[in-house]
Amino acid sequence: MRLATSSAAILACTLLPLSLAHAQDAAATEARAAFEAGQAAYEAGRFDAALSYFERAYELTSEPDVLYNIATVHDRLRHDREALEAYRGYLEGRPDAPDRANVEARIEALEATLSEPEPEPEPEP
Repeated sequence: MRLATSSAAILACTLLPLSLAHAQDAAATEARAAFEAGQAAYEAGRFDAALSYFERAYELTSEPDVLYNIATVHDRLRHDREALEAYRGYLEGRPDAPDRANVEARIEALEATLSEPEPEPEPEP
């Protein structure tokens, strides 16, 4: 009985890395598909769909580069706070980003926009 239990434990320990590797491969495949669908949606001007696809890709990978795509879509949709947060996350995750200067400039522009007071609504006649 003890031998059977030990054998089962060894088998489980041997198979666990294989199942984890398979799950990781499946997640990577799904993330890649979501990212590519996001790119296609963005190019087609379907920004809400692109955002959903990019967010799914990020959920699966936590890859900072995907945050850049998320930020770009939020920026395009005029979701300034969300764009700012995603751009900051991108630079935090990629301190050596080759486009760092451009992203920092966009962050500054968004911060300036967000610091402006909201215009007062016009009074009703």
